[in-house]
Amino acid sequence: MTFLIDEILPTGIPFIDEGHPLIAETVDTICEDLACKKPLEDILTQLDGLIENIEPYLSAKGQCRSRHACEAQIHVNDIISRLRELRETLESFGAAMPPSVAILELRQWAALHVFRDDVSCKSCAKVRTKQ
Repeated sequence: MTFLIDEILPTGIPFIDEGHPLIAETVDTICEDLACKKPLEDILTQLDGLIENIEPYLSAKGQCRSRHACEAQIHVNDIISRLRELRETLESFGAAMPPSVAILELRQWAALHVFRDDVSCKSCAKVRTKQ
């Protein structure tokens, strides 16, 4: 049930080209585990790992945006907070929440705050067009 990993294209920007596949693979794995109704505790542990592992990527993204004075400044804490909120919701309502809802929420978070956000970055777009 891969979704994100199949959509990744190289950008020539090291932190994106290294970060996107790892984030996509983790999100896809969590979504597959949700779909297969794996134990909630295992899924929460994976979400904790994603929260921990995405912080360096988001820091690099924030530094890149500051360096290039991008219009869409990111706030790493806001993106992490949204992921933590999703984790808390899943922890509180996971047993009652349909897996499809949790999968949709996680994929929307990744698409909005990681993948689409990077594609729309004007500085990153300039690097891609030079290749």
